[in-house]
Amino acid sequence: ISAKLGYLKIPEDTIVPITKIDQFPIKKIVILSTGSQGEPLSALNRMALGEHKRVGIMKGDMVIISASPIPGNERAISNTINRLIKQGADVFYESIAGVHVSGHAAQEEIKIMINLTNPKYFIPIHGEDKHKVQNARIAESMGIDGENIIIAEDGDIIKMNSNLCRVSNNLHPQTIYIDGVGMGNIKDMVLRDRKILSRNGIIFIVVGIDYVRRRILCEPDFILKGIIYIENLTEILDDSKKIIKNSIQTCFNNNMANKTMIEDFINDRLEKFIFKKARIRPIIITKVISPDKH
Repeated sequence: ISAKLGYLKIPEDTIVPITKIDQFPIKKIVILSTGSQGEPLSALNRMALGEHKRVGIMKGDMVIISASPIPGNERAISNTINRLIKQGADVFYESIAGVHVSGHAAQEEIKIMINLTNPKYFIPIHGEDKHKVQNARIAESMGIDGENIIIAEDGDIIKMNSNLCRVSNNLHPQTIYIDGVGMGNIKDMVLRDRKILSRNGIIFIVVGIDYVRRRILCEPDFILKGIIYIENLTEILDDSKKIIKNSIQTCFNNNMANKTMIEDFINDRLEKFIFKKARIRPIIITKVISPDKH
């Protein structure tokens, strides 16, 4: 855009398509790339991972990251830098070379833009509240009526025409979780279960009982998923079987001949036992099957 508007004078044939870079000496190539904040899908990160289709990192390549980390991106940027260095690149970044170039306008630049455009209304739209308020103060110092300066919140609907500019409503935006092809609100319980699954796994138990004769028809069977190595796991499972049998007998003795009540009773006792023995809290699901209908 700058070249088309005449602000940059770029010699002809200086900019070449990435598909033709292999036609030029390596030392004469400069690549302007995305990825200064360690974005996972950025070109620079893909180069660092060796996954870019056109560009690979070679020993002696110079990489200049001319941006300081945005708070929260430090880990991602550090990972990208480390990967580049492992591939042999010489990497220069803010903390060792002072090469940061801000992507945001400074106060004087904002004033210049206001002078050039002479706006009637002013709406800061990027940054935290402290940034937007400071932008508004700059605008007011440049002569813009404070009534015509709007500091909007996320979701605000701004109605504007030649005569007015104001916040007319708010969409009340919320976080939307996307799961596969589904999209919408996910209940707290679902998120809680997924966190437990990711950390501690799941134990699925099947046991057959005869409600009428009040006896166990088959040994409890365990299916474990996502359970990390546990010392004495066999011993713990053997003891768990005893707890299941004792729990079922306790339910029979107390006339708790209800499938759901028995399953909940087993789950509760096993959760406490497994945490005591292994210090983990997996999701435990017990399925009681019976030829009788209860």
